[in-house]
Amino acid sequence: MVLWVSQSAVWQETTVPKGWEGARRLFHKSEDQPVIRIVYSIRFVRHDTIMKNAYLIILFVLFYALASCGDTTVNDDSLAQNTASPQTNESPTIPDYPSGIDSIEIQPFTDNQTYLTTGQYRFKLKIVQVNGNIAYQTTDFQSQDKALAGSILWSVEDTSLASIDNTGLLIPKLAGNTVIRAVLLGKIAEYDLSIHYDLQLSQLSFTEENRQIHSRRAHKLTLNYIFTDETTLIDKAPDEVTLPCQTKLMSSNETIAVVTQAGILVPLSNGVVTITASCGNKDASTEITVDAFALPVQNSDEHPPQTDNTPPPPVQPPANAPTESLLGIDITTPGDTALLGQGLYTYKCRLTFDTGIVSNVTGNYTTPNGTPGTLIWSSSDNNLASFNAANKLVPKKYGVVTIQATTKGQVASRDINLLMAPEQPLQSDDRYLGPADTLTMIYGPGAGFGGANYPQILYGTPKGLFSTSVLSFGFGGSLTIELNDYVVVDGPGADFTVFENPIVSGNFVFAERGRVSVSDDGVHFEEFPCDAFDPEHVFTGCAGVHPFNEGSSPYNPLVSGGDSYDLSDLDLPVVKWIRITDAQTCVAGDITYPLCGEGGKKGFDMDALAIINGRREPININY
Repeated sequence: MVLWVSQSAVWQETTVPKGWEGARRLFHKSEDQPVIRIVYSIRFVRHDTIMKNAYLIILFVLFYALASCGDTTVNDDSLAQNTASPQTNESPTIPDYPSGIDSIEIQPFTDNQTYLTTGQYRFKLKIVQVNGNIAYQTTDFQSQDKALAGSILWSVEDTSLASIDNTGLLIPKLAGNTVIRAVLLGKIAEYDLSIHYDLQLSQLSFTEENRQIHSRRAHKLTLNYIFTDETTLIDKAPDEVTLPCQTKLMSSNETIAVVTQAGILVPLSNGVVTITASCGNKDASTEITVDAFALPVQNSDEHPPQTDNTPPPPVQPPANAPTESLLGIDITTPGDTALLGQGLYTYKCRLTFDTGIVSNVTGNYTTPNGTPGTLIWSSSDNNLASFNAANKLVPKKYGVVTIQATTKGQVASRDINLLMAPEQPLQSDDRYLGPADTLTMIYGPGAGFGGANYPQILYGTPKGLFSTSVLSFGFGGSLTIELNDYVVVDGPGADFTVFENPIVSGNFVFAERGRVSVSDDGVHFEEFPCDAFDPEHVFTGCAGVHPFNEGSSPYNPLVSGGDSYDLSDLDLPVVKWIRITDAQTCVAGDITYPLCGEGGKKGFDMDALAIINGRREPININY
């Protein structure tokens, strides 16, 4: 297809590659003529269809001209011949695709599964057809042979917790668990959703700090939660509150009392026990005195009565108790990530016996038939992380460590990622590039756009899709950033995001790709893998592929758009230097060619950079 752009009878021709659904570019006629800003949207499904329509229009004009001259004869065979085969270098045909949908699957736009009450999140539907073709859509779907077409119907099971519109945009309302559903042409897909409060816990305490229990029945423990914005939740059981951190309960002596993660305490014998609650880096404890069990009758003064303060001997199983075997052991909480400088971590196990299950085991436990046992914790590298006497993991240095839980000849293990704990910047603008940072630009051929406003053009938040506040690198150009005051650290999830100004229309992306590399010393750079010439046009790992989601938080990768990077992929705890390099994709045959070669606008167009996980310099964590 050919686009003609004109002003004052001066024409310029540019070829638009087959299959485009949308594009934009700045067109120049000559240096002494003004720049024409063209923003256009091309919606065509097949190249041959458009060309046929063009020829029909031309023939109609010729027919009208001939009729005006008195010759009204038109050869139908000639008309059919001219419209049957467009004059292009290709003669595309429509293959005979089998119709039908095999399966559908709801997927988030990002892999991170933390959904907060203050965010907005987009979902897409993966559609697998019986012919093997895969499509990703948010609203409408049409198969390539046009035999199948339909709209995606989105819904949320509990509308009091969240809503979702007909484009797959989810807006949480309250914390809790629900299900997202999508229906397309009789197929149904579901996605389990857990929404958390976007709150920072400042104080945690038990509703009753000290308590005496005089009966053998189960008792419920409740907690008070106070947050940094002064929101307060009083007298709440742990399972009644949904937070980014999980409340974990532990008994100091499970021969006296055990406690479930729902806050249910079950007394087992007389004595004093401490119940500890932890949520993130906040801890609370309460002392429980149990005197619900009758004291044994002594026959002489030689054996004085047992006092409440003396723990009884371990419970022994009855002589005729059935034998039991440990079938398996699983580490159940609290996950596979521990942050340096964020306190201690308590891990728990579930023990499966042939006589029943014992849950939330941290140390000493009693089997279903009353046999005592002990869980032993160990670390593969005590220099990275070790367990203390209370069976809590103490993170020490950045890396990966394997923890093991052993009892009765059975072993369970889990790899724990020891990551850096992020901290808030002194000022919110420190999350973006600014005057404190050192920027070094090396332009490639075809650069120039935005250069007059460099480096200020790169400061602050991303500007959006059609913004002209970008810097064109040129073919192979690069930008090296030295972050000062606030640097990137490897924390939970993605650590920083690069924003360009690509255009997305349906499943098509107009993307001028860039490669991203990082360094902790400014000399040795490690590059994130980038599939810059991917024939499927996914371009995994490249910058400049996903547009900024305007109106969202640029440092929340769940909603921001842009292209995010995780330092865990390169095993780097801290980086102070980031380099973005044009991937030299403006070549014949690329989806961006030839529009990518317009004068002064060639190459990667940098918009902004946002730090997700950062720490202030100097970093006071041993890593």
